Amino acid sequence: MNKIKDILLKNNFPYKLLNKILNNNPTSIKVKENQNHKFAKIPYVKGLSERLAGVVSDDEVKITFKNENTINKYFSKLKDKTPNELQSGVVYKIPCSDCQGLYVGQTGRYLKTRISEHERSVKPTNYAASGKTALAEHSFNQQHQFDFNSTQIIGRESNYKKRILLEMVNIKKYKESINKKQDTDDLSASYYNLINLLPKR
Repeated sequence: MNKIKDILLKNNFPYKLLNKILNNNPTSIKVKENQNHKFAKIPYVKGLSERLAGVVSDDEVKITFKNENTINKYFSKLKDKTPNELQSGVVYKIPCSDCQGLYVGQTGRYLKTRISEHERSVKPTNYAASGKTALAEHSFNQQHQFDFNSTQIIGRESNYKKRILLEMVNIKKYKESINKKQDTDDLSASYYNLINLLPKR
């Protein structure tokens, strides 16, 4: 038991938790000695397997059976990938069709909902009421169009504060960003040198 305890401690098991388990139930870990048995695993076939086990098994070899008809055999573990427009908690970039500029944004809602708002904001009739985001201002002042169909997700984060930080980092990372300067006012200057080392996607 002491040897087992030493091994568990060396593998970073919490000391207090380990003591609690061993002290409350000292027989919880059972060590079987002198086990010289060999095991043979074969597929289970009803009726046949029972008779086979009786013929083959002896003191040295034990027959065990496995079921071939598992759930994994009939159902795939793979899930359909969620389309980009139905993903939420993301940081994204939208390229300008008329220059090298791009807009970096974030949303906790479905991406398609936020893109629809951007599309409405660049219509001349909605510009005054759009809140004048950097994207709307660039489109109105430069008479440029944004390629909303080429929107890319460049980061994922469900936590709002972390997502805002991720957005600021990406605004700084992309020199072509047309975002407003105040969009990164809360980003510590200590990140700047690290940002320059980040790969672009």
